Amino acid sequence: MPNFDGFSVARAMRGSTRFARVPIVAHSSLAEAEIMERGLEVEIDAFYRKGESLHGLLQMIEYLAPVRSL
Repeated sequence: MPNFDGFSVARAMRGSTRFARVPIVAHSSLAEAEIMERGLEVEIDAFYRKGESLHGLLQMIEYLAPVRSL
């Protein structure tokens, strides 16, 4: 994202009536303390480290946004 970073996108989503309640997961390789501090400021819901199991990431997404059956 040449003009925006994930924090800018999260901030815009939280300011939007359409996307304000969509769960946001930060999937990053940046230092955890930096991500968490900046992420809390823009109301990121969860943090997941790049390089960790994708299975764990998918479990986190399912927990935050469970699929509802009809």
